[in-house]
Amino acid sequence: MKRSVFEIHHHIHPDERLVWLLGTILNKEIQLMATMQDVLVETHNESDLEDSLITLMGGLVQQLKDAQAQNDPAALQAVIDQISANKAKLAAAVTANTPVNPTPAPVAVVTP
Repeated sequence: MKRSVFEIHHHIHPDERLVWLLGTILNKEIQLMATMQDVLVETHNESDLEDSLITLMGGLVQQLKDAQAQNDPAALQAVIDQISANKAKLAAAVTANTPVNPTPAPVAVVTP
């Protein structure tokens, strides 16, 4: 007796809309990850800036205490002048890096 061999092939054709949605989701995920990386970098930079400002303020406070302890009006005036110069630099930097009218980030709407 002879045996017959049958081969069955089943092909699935993906839904084009589903493929498009998956591609869109993957693209959004890539964009989100890039945005998250930018946020992490900026947070790190801000932490460095804050640490620098804390160190600066601590140093100025110590200089004021030292000048006051020495009862030296010239040293006290030098510290006051340095504080004024630093205040002007900080104010200029904050003004230069603060947008006048910050625009809100666009929100992407995905419709199925």
